[in-house]
Amino acid sequence: MLLILKILLALAMVDTGHADKLKSDVVSPCDVTHYGARGDNHTEATSAFQAAVAACAGRGRGDVVVPAGTYLLRPVQLVSHTTLVIEPGATLVAWSGVGWRAGWPNSSSVTCTANPYESKKPVVLPQLESLLFADGVANVTVKGGGRLDGQGWRWWPLRDKSQYWHHCKPSLIRLGGNNNSTTTSSHVTIDNLALHNSPHFNIQAWADNARYTRINFTADTCPLNTDSLHVGGWNVYIADCNVHSGDDCVPISKYSKNVLVERVQCSCGNGASPLIWGSTDKDAYIKNVTFRDMTFNGTRFGANIKSLASYLGTLHDVVFENFVLHDVAKAINIDLNGQTNKQHDAQTIFVRNVTFRNFTGDANIAGTFTCPGDETCSGILLEDINITGTQTGFTCSGSVAGRAIRTSPPAKCLEDL
Repeated sequence: MLLILKILLALAMVDTGHADKLKSDVVSPCDVTHYGARGDNHTEATSAFQAAVAACAGRGRGDVVVPAGTYLLRPVQLVSHTTLVIEPGATLVAWSGVGWRAGWPNSSSVTCTANPYESKKPVVLPQLESLLFADGVANVTVKGGGRLDGQGWRWWPLRDKSQYWHHCKPSLIRLGGNNNSTTTSSHVTIDNLALHNSPHFNIQAWADNARYTRINFTADTCPLNTDSLHVGGWNVYIADCNVHSGDDCVPISKYSKNVLVERVQCSCGNGASPLIWGSTDKDAYIKNVTFRDMTFNGTRFGANIKSLASYLGTLHDVVFENFVLHDVAKAINIDLNGQTNKQHDAQTIFVRNVTFRNFTGDANIAGTFTCPGDETCSGILLEDINITGTQTGFTCSGSVAGRAIRTSPPAKCLEDL
C-alpha cells in the first residue's frame, strides 16, 4: 500500500510539472491599456502604444492588442516580428496637430519635395511621419477588424496653399519607405481594417511578400492624393477591398513584379493604376502584374497607366481583365504625358505587352492611348471589350502598336496599325 501511494504521489508531481511548463509556454498578449493607454478620445496614448510594441516585439512574444475604445495618437513605430491586433470597436485617431510646428513629427527616413512634378531644382524636405510606420521590417501584421481615422479634413484644405502640403502630408500606414527610399520591408500583412480620412495615402508600402486584404478605405468627399494602396514590391497580393478615395484606387509603383490584385471595388477618384512615377532610373520597371475581377463606380478611369514624360522606366506584361464599369469617365487610359503634358526631346517611358480583356459597362470615353516618341507603346491587346454610352470611342496618338478583338466600340486606331 505504501508503494502505491509513493507511485501516485510521483505521478502527481510529474503532472503538475507538465502543467506548469504548458502554462509557461502560453504567450500573453500586450494589451495597450495595461501600458497606460486610455480609449477615451481625449488622453494621448502614443507612449503607451510604443511601450506595448517594445514589450511584445520579437518572435513568439505575443500580439499587441488594442481593445475597443478611441485612442488619440501621434506616429507609432512598428518593429520586426510584431502583430498589432486592432479589435472591433477600437479606433486609432490621429492627433489634432497639423504639421511639425503643431506637434506632428517629421520622418527621420523619408523625404518629399516642395516643388511641382518634374522640377529641375527640387527642394527636398522631411515628409511628415505616418500614424503607423516602420522601415526595413520583416514579419509585421496589422489586423483585427478595427479602424484608423486620419482626421484628413484638417489637412486637405492646405493642399492648395503650397506644393509642400501637396506632397508632404502624412499617410495612415507607411512600411518600408517611399519612392525615393531604398528601404524595403518583407512578409507584411494588413488584413481586415477600416481606414478613414487619411491626410495623404492610406497605405504607403514598399514590401516584398506582402498581403493587403479585406480593407475598407473611405474618405469624406473625394479628396486628392488619398490613394488607397500606394504600394510596390515583389510577390504582392491585394484582394477583397472596397475603396472610396479621391485619387488612385490601386496604384502599383516602380520596382514591382509578380503582383495580383483581385476583387476590389473602386468608387470616386481614379482606377487601377500601375505607374512609373518620380523615376530617374532607366532600369525602373513594373512587370508581371494582373488586375482582375474589379468594379468601378463613378471613377475617372477603369484601367489607367500613367507617367510623366521626363521619367524613366518600362512597364510590361500587365493584364487588366474582368472589369465592370458604372458611370466611368474613361474606361481605358494610357497617358505617358500624365498631368503636365510637357514635351521632351526623347521619350523615356515604354509600355510593352499590356492586355485589356473582358470589360463591360458604361463610360463617356472608351479609351485613349497617348504614347509620344518612337516605339513607345507596343503589344497592346484589347479583347472582348463592350463599353456602352460612349460619346467618344478609342483614340491613339504617338507610337501605339497592337490589335483589337471583339471590341465595341471599334478600336480602329489599333486595328489599323
